[in-house]
Amino acid sequence: MFGDVIHSFTTSYVGLWGELAVGDVDNDGHVDVVSPATSLGPNVNGIAVMRGDGTGRFSSYRWYRDTEYGVQAVFLADVDDDGTLDIVSRNSGYITAGIKRGAGDGTFAPMELFGIPGPAAITVGNVTGDDKPDLVVASRAEAVGGGRIFVLENVDGAFTAGQPFGDPQFWAQAVLADLDADGHDDVVGVDEDGQLIVSLMTCTARP
Repeated sequence: MFGDVIHSFTTSYVGLWGELAVGDVDNDGHVDVVSPATSLGPNVNGIAVMRGDGTGRFSSYRWYRDTEYGVQAVFLADVDDDGTLDIVSRNSGYITAGIKRGAGDGTFAPMELFGIPGPAAITVGNVTGDDKPDLVVASRAEAVGGGRIFVLENVDGAFTAGQPFGDPQFWAQAVLADLDADGHDDVVGVDEDGQLIVSLMTCTARP
């Protein structure tokens, strides 16, 4: 049974939408909020970061406008294994996914963009079996060259160009899990008609 809401935090700006993420981006032991931002001002797109103080309250947002595309979804992961959370984003342009590397103090480097046709879902996992986080993008079938699973392999913290896998599908969402216990994450998703798609990944790390 839940009690009353003891504090409600609202912002003074509008335009946040899409899939947000929570995590400790400044390594102070408190949960912070990272959100897509599509209209913090006229024709402004970017990412907003709100740092938590541990009491359920958050600082004024700091926002980053370093992409001309609207950011539709963000999630947090330590993609370069430096002990600090980074931002991975799915952008509204038909060819972009992005990474903003965290500095550990709540600030982030400029966005690195990757040319993926029509990203529908982006996630991070150990697809190549080398215990390094790889980027996995499920792309929309209507995009030129899309409808495939693209794996961007993590090589010493940098990511390779997306390598396509599988037959074209109308991907709508995707998550990762090692379904066959072979040490490689596999892709589980749904298409635009709500049908389940399972893709068992067998790719290996580069020597």
